[in-house]
Amino acid sequence: MKFPKKIKVGGHYYSIVFPYVFKEDKTLWGQTDHATLEMRIAEQDGAGNKVDPSKIGEIFIHEILHCVDEIYNGGRLEEDTIKRISQGLYQVLKENKFTIE
Repeated sequence: MKFPKKIKVGGHYYSIVFPYVFKEDKTLWGQTDHATLEMRIAEQDGAGNKVDPSKIGEIFIHEILHCVDEIYNGGRLEEDTIKRISQGLYQVLKENKFTIE
């Protein structure tokens, strides 16, 4: 999977680190650090298994939503809400063959 090196959200440029290995918490597949403006996405789970590309795409959307929520909403959305919105948005984009060139 290929990602841009950076993504701009609300005037801030978040660096995208992919693949990222979560040594500090092997249960994570994605994480955004708003202090360092870094978005991290795993290619493998904590057991070393490859994460399915569809899940990686959904994780990317999930982390973008965290950025949008932090900048425009003060980070008030619950993790479960972000998770449900990212899954729904990924499904709509995927089924409608949405791509960004």
